[in-house]
Amino acid sequence: MDKALGMLGLCKKAGAVETGEYSVGAAVRSGKAKLIMTASDTAEGTAKRAVNFSQWRNIPLIPLPYTKSELGDLFGKTVCAIAAITDAGLAASFVKKLGAERAEYTGAAEKLAEKSAKAPRTQSSHTGRKTDD
Repeated sequence: MDKALGMLGLCKKAGAVETGEYSVGAAVRSGKAKLIMTASDTAEGTAKRAVNFSQWRNIPLIPLPYTKSELGDLFGKTVCAIAAITDAGLAASFVKKLGAERAEYTGAAEKLAEKSAKAPRTQSSHTGRKTDD
């Protein structure tokens, strides 16, 4: 497994990945999607919807060098044609690793790093720790 695919798996474990048209569409509508990705063998209709999602909310869209089967294996599904990363920092890290392995992604990596740096930092109000009141 290459480092970029490993990083995508880390994004999944962090709960920062939405897969499938419905879930990706919901993430786009809610403003949570930071990066939209399509598999290398995505059907034409799905690819068009990905472009529409990307243009509607000005979210970067990158076609991945991985097949639907490879992404499906990674995400624990049969196949996965479209996915979105919902964390700006993880999205930037993923595309940076992808750019390090494949030169055609370096421009996207720079844009996402810039966008990630501009993103407001939020703190969770829930720390996960119990407090004694």
